[in-house]
Amino acid sequence: MPKIRRVDLDTLDDVIKDIQSLRDRGYSQGGKWNLSQLCEHLTGTMRIGLDGTMKPLPYLARATLGNFVFWLFTRRVSRGIAGIKTMPELEPVDRDDDDQEVISVCLATLQEARDRTEPIPPYALTTSATLDQWRQMMIVHAQHHLEFLKPVDSNESVG
Repeated sequence: MPKIRRVDLDTLDDVIKDIQSLRDRGYSQGGKWNLSQLCEHLTGTMRIGLDGTMKPLPYLARATLGNFVFWLFTRRVSRGIAGIKTMPELEPVDRDDDDQEVISVCLATLQEARDRTEPIPPYALTTSATLDQWRQMMIVHAQHHLEFLKPVDSNESVG
């Protein structure tokens, strides 16, 4: 499925601003998820890193595939991953309309991630990740999904 816009986000604040803009201005959807579903997925993914509550993948999976995917994301190489299924626990609820509460929770979680000063717990998907590396991965992950939503009054790239 093709992406519908190029988004270059450098900080979690950029992610926050893009989500707020899409929420406030409206958007056209180019993928299977709307803004609420995207936000639900991002919140779940961020909670894994912030809380350390997900059971870690087996060590070999984290040390090989997990570290490789993490390396790709921290270097902004997320192209070509469209269509890869997410873990069932990170799949959003089917909904046709945006749920403002889901979007607000995502924005609050992004702010929590931005403001965090203590190290994250051991990350369940890789063998090692610093707070800054994890933030970079969250930015690139959000950017990947946000490229499927285009502001209704924009023909330009964002970033």
